[in-house]
Amino acid sequence: MIKGADLTQYGPQTISGAVNYITPNPPKEASGFISFTGGNRDYLNGHARYGGTIEKLGELNSVGGLVDYLHKEGQGARDNTFAKIDDVNLKTVIQMNDKNSLVLRGDFYQENSQSTFGLTKAEYRNFGRYYNPFKNDTFQTSRWATSATHTYQFNDDVSLSTSFYWSTFSRDWWRQMNQQPTDNNCGSAFRERRLNGQAINVDNCNFTRGRLRTYETWGVAPTLHAKHKLFGVTSELEAGFRAHFENQHRLTIDGNSPTARDGVVGENNDRFADAYSGYIQNKFILGNWTIIPGVRVESVSYKRVNHLNGTQGQSSLTEALPSFAMNYTPC
Repeated sequence: MIKGADLTQYGPQTISGAVNYITPNPPKEASGFISFTGGNRDYLNGHARYGGTIEKLGELNSVGGLVDYLHKEGQGARDNTFAKIDDVNLKTVIQMNDKNSLVLRGDFYQENSQSTFGLTKAEYRNFGRYYNPFKNDTFQTSRWATSATHTYQFNDDVSLSTSFYWSTFSRDWWRQMNQQPTDNNCGSAFRERRLNGQAINVDNCNFTRGRLRTYETWGVAPTLHAKHKLFGVTSELEAGFRAHFENQHRLTIDGNSPTARDGVVGENNDRFADAYSGYIQNKFILGNWTIIPGVRVESVSYKRVNHLNGTQGQSSLTEALPSFAMNYTPC
C-alpha cells in the first residue's frame, strides 16, 4: 500500500492510498510449481506457475517468460452462493541491451458466481447461517488486460520509463431483488416477512433485474527518475505525465420471471472520461530525515449520453494537488 506524499505519482482515485500490485519476474533457471487445496463445501484451489530466462538470444541480452494460472471454486459460506474463478497471467521481460529493457504483461480473468444479498437477524435466528432463498442470482465477469513498459537507462542515476496499458471489463449481474421490495411485484409484505424471519419464495415475485456493465480503459504514462545533488543535498527526483481514457457502457434490464435474462430496458447510457495529469516531486535526503515536496495537476473531462431519451451532458475540471511530507528513520 502506498500512502503519503508518494501518492503524488498516482491518481485520481487515491483517497485512502494506492495498492501496488507487483507480479513476479521470470526466474533465471527454468522452474515452476503446482499446488492444490481442497476443503468442505466443495472448495477447490489449484495454482500452477512456470517460467525461465534465456541469456543471449540473438542480439538481445536476455528474454524471460512466466505463465501463472489460478483456479478457485466452491459453494461459499451460504446456500446458493457457488463461485468459480479463473485467472491467467503472462509476463515477458526482455533485456535488449545495457540501456533498454521491455516488460510485457497480459492477463485474463473470469468469474461465474451466485453473488447475492445478506440475511436479516430474524432469518439467521430461524433458519441458520446457510439460509439464502435467492437461488437464481448470477454474477458473471470477464477481464482482458495488457501493458507494455519500456525503460531507458541514461546512466546509473537517470532513467525514463514509459508504460502503455489497456483493459476491458464486462460484468453481468442479475438479481431477483435488486432494489427495494416496493419497486417490483413483491410489494412491502415481502420486506416485512424477511424482517420477521418468515420463509419466502422469491420466485413468486416474477422479477429479475440485470445490471450489465462494460468498462474500457487505456493510457500512456512516461516517468523520469533522477538521482542528483541539487544545492549539495542528496536527492531523488521523480516527474511524470499521464494521458488516461475511460469508456463505460451501462445497461439495466427488468425481466418478468425468476430466471429472465432479457426484458424492459430501464437504463442505457454511455459515460466517457479523458484525463491528463502531470506531477513532480523531489526527495531531499538529510541524514535520517527525508523531506518530500511535490505537486500534481489533474485535468479531467466527463461526458454522459442517455440513449433512452437522447440527452447528454458534459463537464470538466482542472486542479492542482500539492503535497508535502517529512520522514524520519531512526537508524
